[in-house]
Amino acid sequence: MDIQEWVFGKVTEKIPSAKKLATVISETLDLSLNNAYKRIRADVKLSAEELIKILVAYDIQLDEYDVFSKSQSRLSAIRPTYIEDTDSLTIYLNETYRMLSLSLSMDHLLYYSARDLPLFCYFFSDNLIRFKHLVWLRGANYSAHSELRLKDISIHIVRQSRNLFDLYRQMNVLELWTERTMSNVLNQMNSLVAESILNKEEALLILQDLIDLIDLLRRDCVKDSQHQMYKMPYLNMSNNALLISENINLVFLSFAGINYLRTSNANMVADLKKAFNQQILSGICMNDHIPTRDAYFRVQETELDHFRKKWSS
Repeated sequence: MDIQEWVFGKVTEKIPSAKKLATVISETLDLSLNNAYKRIRADVKLSAEELIKILVAYDIQLDEYDVFSKSQSRLSAIRPTYIEDTDSLTIYLNETYRMLSLSLSMDHLLYYSARDLPLFCYFFSDNLIRFKHLVWLRGANYSAHSELRLKDISIHIVRQSRNLFDLYRQMNVLELWTERTMSNVLNQMNSLVAESILNKEEALLILQDLIDLIDLLRRDCVKDSQHQMYKMPYLNMSNNALLISENINLVFLSFAGINYLRTSNANMVADLKKAFNQQILSGICMNDHIPTRDAYFRVQETELDHFRKKWSS
C-alpha cells in the first residue's frame, strides 16, 4: 500500500460515517469534488503541501505508516495548555470539555486507571472542586499560590468544572479502582488541615461530599450500567486514560499533576488498550459481583469515617 492510499484510509477511519471521503478532502484541500476524486483514485499524486494539510487536519501520525515503522518510533503528542494559574486552568477545562464532548455522538468507551480519585469525580461538588483546584494550583506554582484558600477559587471555574462532571456522567466509562484510590485525597486534606490551609469545618464539608460521591458511585455500580468499576489488587501506573470511539482514539498520559499529553498514535492506542484489557483480567467487575462491590464500598466508608472522627474532635 502506498502512502497516498494509506493516508486516505486513515482519513476514512476518522470522519463521521455520514460524510463522504471526497467531500472532506475537497474541503480540507480547497479543491473541487472532481479534483478530490482524482487524488483519491491516485490519478493525481498528493503534493507534499497537500499531504501535510491532511496529516495535520486529521491528526494522522506518519510514523504509523508501515514503511516508516520501527521497533522504536517517535511519538507525536499534543500538550494542552499547561496549568500554572487560574487563566490557564480555565483554558484547560474548556479544551478538555470540547474534546471529550465530541465522543457523545458516537459509540465510545473511556478507560480510566484510578490510582487517585478520577479527575471527573473531583468535580462532583463545589467543595471538592475548590479543594482540588487549590491542590493543583499550589502544586503547579507554589510560589504564586502558597496563600491560596478555598474561597479564592472563582465561581466561574466551579461552573466549568461542574460541566465536565455532567459530561462524564453521560459517557461510557470503565474505571480501575483499588482500595487505596480514595487514600490520596484524604492524605492531601489531612496535610492541608495540618498546615491550616483548610480548617476542620471545611474539611468536614468536603468529606461529606466524598461520602455522597461514594454513595452515587455505588448506586451506579450495577449490571448494564454505563459506568463500569473494577476492583484491582493494585495499579502500577498513574491516572492515565484511553478514549476509544468510532472515529477517534486518544491516549491521555498524565504528568505534573493535572496536566496531560494526548496522542492518537495508533501504536500507542493499541498498546494502552492491550494493557487495560490485560489489567482487568486480575480485577473483579463490581457491577457483576455485588458482594465484592459492597465489601469494597464498606472499606471506603470506613476510611472516610476515620477522618470524620479525627476532624470532629
